[in-house]
Amino acid sequence: MESSKNNVNKLLGDKTKIEKEIEQIQSDCSHKSKSLKQTQRDIRWHCDECKQVLGYASQTDLDEFFNRN
Repeated sequence: MESSKNNVNKLLGDKTKIEKEIEQIQSDCSHKSKSLKQTQRDIRWHCDECKQVLGYASQTDLDEFFNRN
């Protein structure tokens, strides 16, 4: 039981470290190229390089997105 607890704690620590690294990469990115990505809930702009969410699609963006697909 203790081994599982230690393993979970290590994994959570690794997760936090990875999230901070991703945050730094996204902060340093210039977001030169973006594209619309559809999720289960909505369609948003994402950076093609760092995968950061950049914002929601406008109605015009949505019209173009659905006409293209």
